Amino acid sequence: MTALALVPEPARRRCHAPREEYLAWVRSTFSDAPASVKSRRYFDNRFLKHWPDLEHWFVDPLLVHLDLHGRVAHEPGKRIGPSYEAGPYLAYLSLVHGIRLDADYFLNRNFDSLFVLKVAAGLGLDLDLLDSFSARVLHPAARLSAAGPSSTGLSPAFS
Repeated sequence: MTALALVPEPARRRCHAPREEYLAWVRSTFSDAPASVKSRRYFDNRFLKHWPDLEHWFVDPLLVHLDLHGRVAHEPGKRIGPSYEAGPYLAYLSLVHGIRLDADYFLNRNFDSLFVLKVAAGLGLDLDLLDSFSARVLHPAARLSAAGPSSTGLSPAFS
C-alpha cells in the first residue's frame, strides 16, 4: 500500500451544472413536450434563485430539501416548492456530474421520471440492466432453482 492511498481525497466542491448544458439536455430530451421544457426551466430558475451556491442546499436540513418545512407532520397533498420541484435537476447533477445525493433525500423522493425511456437514455441509465438486477434481487429463489441444487451446495430437499 502506498502512502498516497492513506491520504483522503480532498472534498470536491459541489457546483451547479453549466446552465446552457442542462437546458440543452432538457430541450433535447423533451423536444416533443414543450410544456415539460418550460416547467423544468422554471423549476431550475427557482432552485438557482434560492441556492445560487449549491453547497448551501446541502447544508440545509432534509425537511427543506423535501419542501416539508412549515407543514403539519402528516399533512396530505402534493409537495411543492423550489427544492422538491428541482428533483429532476438534482438527479441530472447526480447522474451526469457525479454529485452525491444524501440517502435520506434520495429515499424520500419519487424519481419515477428517471425510468421514462427518453430520460433514462439521456442520463446514461441502462434500464435493461436495472430490470435484470431487480429481477435477481426480487426473485432469488427462481435464480437458485434455475441453477439447480448442485450450484447451492444444498440437498434437493432444501433448495
